[in-house]
Amino acid sequence: MTETKKTLQLLNTRYQEVALIIGLNVLAAIATKIVHTPEQRSIAPLAVLLLIFTVATAIISTILNYGFQRTTFLEGKKHQQPLVLLKTGSRFFWRMVKFGILLVPAYIILVWLTFLATKQFLPSDITFDEIRTQFPFAYQLCFAIPTIILIKPLTLMPAIIIVFNCRVLESWHTLKYCKLAQARELVTGFCIMATLGFLWTSLPEESQTSAKYVMAVIPTFVNQLASLTVAILAIRFVASLNLVYDDQQDSPDTHDLLKDSLEN
Repeated sequence: MTETKKTLQLLNTRYQEVALIIGLNVLAAIATKIVHTPEQRSIAPLAVLLLIFTVATAIISTILNYGFQRTTFLEGKKHQQPLVLLKTGSRFFWRMVKFGILLVPAYIILVWLTFLATKQFLPSDITFDEIRTQFPFAYQLCFAIPTIILIKPLTLMPAIIIVFNCRVLESWHTLKYCKLAQARELVTGFCIMATLGFLWTSLPEESQTSAKYVMAVIPTFVNQLASLTVAILAIRFVASLNLVYDDQQDSPDTHDLLKDSLEN
């Protein structure tokens, strides 16, 4: 658990930035809950404003997250100002969007294929929506199996893009040099994160307004902290491989950056 311990120490050292990133996501989650309450849906202008706030907050938090990950690789435990994180992270935002555009269709296809395979053991006329309520375990399998199949690109491609400051297709070529068998702590962390995600979706919907907000805050906080931990574990793993990418723009000496990131 050495890498996990070092990652948690880094997150603790830079807790202000971690709190900012997670806090913005929590605000977005609360705003989403407010938008979906019957009282607010009837007030169209306010609902639109809340929706805009939610989207803007989520985007800013995502950019800050990428900036945090990149500066973690470059500067280790050194604290960074939010503007630095935004400037650094903005360079990776659209690359990650492209990564998602490429990966999401593959994920959806695998979910559908898993559903068709699972359906062989269920009533023949059952729909995907009906599985969620009648057979929750089978419903979770429809997402768990594709997640396991795509675990390597899901965990490592974003880290490769951030560490080497490369494009999506170039990160795909680099992926073959990364062996998940050498990253047991990363795989364990990812599995825990995925399990938590599936757990939240299986919880019953709360009827009380206060309970709804609590159930918006707690899962978001836990998921974001777990996701950030896994992301840093992935960055540390990619850095430990001592791979060299030719188009390093931030520093001429890649090996020194790799060495410093691991020491921190």
